[in-house]
Amino acid sequence: MMPGTCQTGSRLVFTVDLWYTACTKDVIFMIDFQKLTLSQREEYNKILFSCPPRGCEYSFANLVLWGIQKAAFLHGCVAFFSHFYGRSVYPYPIGNGDRRAVIEEILKDAQERGIPCRITGITDADREEL
Repeated sequence: MMPGTCQTGSRLVFTVDLWYTACTKDVIFMIDFQKLTLSQREEYNKILFSCPPRGCEYSFANLVLWGIQKAAFLHGCVAFFSHFYGRSVYPYPIGNGDRRAVIEEILKDAQERGIPCRITGITDADREEL
């Protein structure tokens, strides 16, 4: 896919590739993504259920059982990082906090990792927010 393009399905925009090109090479912005733990269940579910419904890939049980996805609590939201089949993606953050600030941090994280910023699970409402 070309940068800035997206593939659309019936209701979801599945992937958006964003490229962050700011000149910030000497500052490290990587987000401290970690596997969710059972002790984070209440905090995670509070954020999950405060926003519009999402797919099963956002279920706490699935995230813990799959164990491949990592999460970070940022700005009243939860950001995610996944790596499948040689491709890294950032599922769209959840929560009613400052998602725009989270997206900015995700862009910086991808820059530091040297990877394209692929944000998945974007709804039409999310796209308007961006």
